[in-house]
Amino acid sequence: MIPRGTSLITLNEYAGKRNRWFNDAETFNPQRWLNPEQHQPHSPEALIPFGSGPRFCPGRQLALMEIKASIAMICHCFDWQLVTPVEKIHEELSFVVQPSAYSIRLKPLTGNT
Repeated sequence: MIPRGTSLITLNEYAGKRNRWFNDAETFNPQRWLNPEQHQPHSPEALIPFGSGPRFCPGRQLALMEIKASIAMICHCFDWQLVTPVEKIHEELSFVVQPSAYSIRLKPLTGNT
């Protein structure tokens, strides 16, 4: 039991990397979110990166729109390739959890402006 008024800081990374809630949780696999029925166990309610309820992140909608717009522009205009080996990329915790330094190579697609 947690007394009313107690401040909590939760670690989303803990839930996101537990095989109890996600199949092969330590492996980067975006397909698990696109086809959760093929990657059981899969418990999206165990990981709520923007929070929920009356105190959810006010920048959530802006962040989601920026992500979609950026990825759409990159996919439309470039062929891209990850240069840094995946095993050399790890998570770093600052204000948010982010990947360590990595390099990608972008090659402009002809005919797209």
